[in-house]
Formats: sequence, structure tokens, C-alpha cells
Amino acid sequence: METIDAVKKLGGNIIGIGVLVDRSQKKNELGHPLYCCYKANELTYKPENCPLCLGGKPLVKPGGS
Repeated sequence: METIDAVKKLGGNIIGIGVLVDRSQKKNELGHPLYCCYKANELTYKPENCPLCLGGKPLVKPGGS
């Protein structure tokens, strides 16, 4: 949504949104067509139910610093 807002603020005309991997599990609510290269139907967890969190495994962000 932040990208959509930034494009609109600069006067851009959004005709669609493209992503490499669509991990969303609910209906597209972006207001524009969504195109993806791959649709991944992965499970997501709330922190209190996350098996990795419950196991004490640290969260990592690949490529993050």
C-alpha cells in the first residue's frame, strides 16, 4: 500500500501490480489487478503459535543488516 500511495502522490497511473511471489492468503484488496510469477500457499502463524518462536529459534531477515 505504501508503494501505491507513493506512485499516486507523484501522479502515476497504476494499471496493475506485479510481484515475483504472491504469499497472500486472502483476496486481493489492493484495488488493482495483481500479477505474480508464483503463487505460494504457505502457512502463516501468529507469534504465540509459531513453531519456530516456541522452539526459541531466532528470526532472521535474509539480506538485512
